[in-house]
Amino acid sequence: MTIALFGAGRVGCALAEGLVAAGQSVSAHWTRSKARAERASQRLAREVAWGDDALPAVVSAANTLIIAVSDDAIRPLANRLSPAAGQIVLHTSGAQSAAVALGSDIAQCGTFHPLCAIADHRQAAGALAGALFALEGADAAVAEGQRLAERLGGVPRRIAAEDLPRYHAGAVLASNLSVALWAAALDVWQPLGIGLDALLPLMRSTLQNLDFLGLPEALTGPVRRGDDQTVARHLALLADRSPALLPVYRQLSLLALRCAESSDRPPDNIERLRALLDV
Repeated sequence: MTIALFGAGRVGCALAEGLVAAGQSVSAHWTRSKARAERASQRLAREVAWGDDALPAVVSAANTLIIAVSDDAIRPLANRLSPAAGQIVLHTSGAQSAAVALGSDIAQCGTFHPLCAIADHRQAAGALAGALFALEGADAAVAEGQRLAERLGGVPRRIAAEDLPRYHAGAVLASNLSVALWAAALDVWQPLGIGLDALLPLMRSTLQNLDFLGLPEALTGPVRRGDDQTVARHLALLADRSPALLPVYRQLSLLALRCAESSDRPPDNIERLRALLDV
């Protein structure tokens, strides 16, 4: 089985690097512009084709086509590929089904979404090992997605088309919005001169707790302890210095309170904390 990749952004380059390292034949790689192709060729030390004229040769070079472009660009690109009968077409968006993303004209189509935060292809190629891969679509496409996920050292998981929005929303909460929250924490610390070098050990220890203890035991902090006076001081500070973060703090603390309630040792002043936060 040979693979052709379409898209030379973070996901496309990470998959290219990971698949080649795993011994999978990647027969062709394509992107839309010459500049993108040149950058990707330098990153991957392999040729990346570009432009509409190159599309037919790239399509015909592989059994499986993987479209790794932005969500809005998937359908326009798929409409230009004209895959042959028997060719499998996968796309890497976790937010929409293959039928929606690629259209009903492609019979053997599927979703192949790595549940991995890909910010740099060099880091992500290794991080794909152990990651869940969400698979959806035609049976042949799901089978090919499973083969590729296992080759990358990942964990394949078939998800129904109607469940993809739920799956993707959870991924955004866990990863993308967590990064936004960390950025907000740095904004709060900025007058103190505390930066990313202090944040990273905190986040690593939090993830280690989650890995070692699971939920809800990994939860720490004033809500977990029932320190309502500390929470009240935080609310007052944010109201005065960072009012845009006040509703964020309230809502996340209410989620933390729900998590604390499910533990073996819930705080004994849950209602007082809830009254303080739920306004």
